Amino acid sequence: TIIIVQNTFINFLFSLPIMHIIIRPNEKIIKTFRTHKGSLNYFLPLIFLIIFGFIFFKIRLNLNFWGYWSWAMGAILAVSFIIFWIKWTVWKNNEIAVTDQRVIYNNQKGLFSKVVTEIFLSDIHEVSYELGGIGETFSNYGTVRIKTGGSVDLIIKKVKNPQKVVETINNARS
Repeated sequence: TIIIVQNTFINFLFSLPIMHIIIRPNEKIIKTFRTHKGSLNYFLPLIFLIIFGFIFFKIRLNLNFWGYWSWAMGAILAVSFIIFWIKWTVWKNNEIAVTDQRVIYNNQKGLFSKVVTEIFLSDIHEVSYELGGIGETFSNYGTVRIKTGGSVDLIIKKVKNPQKVVETINNARS
């Protein structure tokens, strides 16, 4: 067995924290799924709009920010990077794991806030998905609903390839 360790700063930044799934004895992970990257898409155009707005004001209005132009631009880029890193980390840790015994949903709500939901396959009564609109249909993401016998149902929004998630859960149940 060869183990390759990459110790670069970028790999370090984009790998923290990692979702940890505690596997029971004799349990195997069948497949893991992530939410859609679409939750990151609205952020990038906003950052570019702010940066180009600052450049426009600098060029057209000769706005120099009282001699601190480079500091202002550096601060905008630093804050943008930090916000993007937080959003990326939250997205990366939103994951659905289907094992041969249960479905585990790690809902990372923020950098320091998460909810882990586990449903045993024997408790699942119905699994369905919904593609709500033209954007979700063309981008292939939607909502997965897992209904149990109890009063609590699991609703997972912005799931990439929801029909594959439902198919995997149904195959694991049978």
